[in-house]
Amino acid sequence: MAPSNLENTARVMPDIATDAHPAQAGALDWVGMGEIEMPVLLQGADGRSVSSGARVNAFVNLKRPDVRGIHMSRLYLHVDKKLSAEPVTPAGVHHLLKDLWNRTPTCPTAPWSA
Repeated sequence: MAPSNLENTARVMPDIATDAHPAQAGALDWVGMGEIEMPVLLQGADGRSVSSGARVNAFVNLKRPDVRGIHMSRLYLHVDKKLSAEPVTPAGVHHLLKDLWNRTPTCPTAPWSA
């Protein structure tokens, strides 16, 4: 018997990183992705934007034992979106780090002033 359309409908998956409680609590100092290959925009000498390949690291800590984990795909998508939207600058990297810090439920306070 073929599955009905209702059975083929995409279902919302639970967010186990925030909904589930771990059987054994703990903390991680460093979790994420390293050496991610992605395009970034750079500003050329003539002022025009130039796309270039780069290797990016995106890591966070999980210091709170009540937090089960992170969605690494969300880290990747956010970094990709920011680095491909405008040329990389020190201020842009600072904003990206602040965004990642604010999006991560494991980071209670930022190490810089707003």
